[in-house]
Amino acid sequence: MDFESKKNDFFRILNEYQYIFEIEKCCGYTEWISVYKKDTISQLYKNLNNQFSTNQKTINRLYIIDNGNKLYIENNDSSISDFIKNHLKPIYPLPCSIVYKLYLDDGTCHNHN
Repeated sequence: MDFESKKNDFFRILNEYQYIFEIEKCCGYTEWISVYKKDTISQLYKNLNNQFSTNQKTINRLYIIDNGNKLYIENNDSSISDFIKNHLKPIYPLPCSIVYKLYLDDGTCHNHN
């Protein structure tokens, strides 16, 4: 099997078992992270801290924009699947892979961001 076939298989399988989130920082920088569908919001925060290489002093807070208001996502053991069902919609149209948008307040956000 060639590289392109393996890569396509990887992304197909990834989408079957994991949710993909586009994380946007206050500065506009975005990056994708993933979490297994059976995981919790707490695991999403762990993956976020690992991927963004944040230290223990950094307090990351994820949020969504709901009707123009920030709705912060509590770091707890609630089901990530339940949160998605109740609050999120994919940001890219089909046939694109399903990706959900979350925003990151890493303590550097200011009122003008």
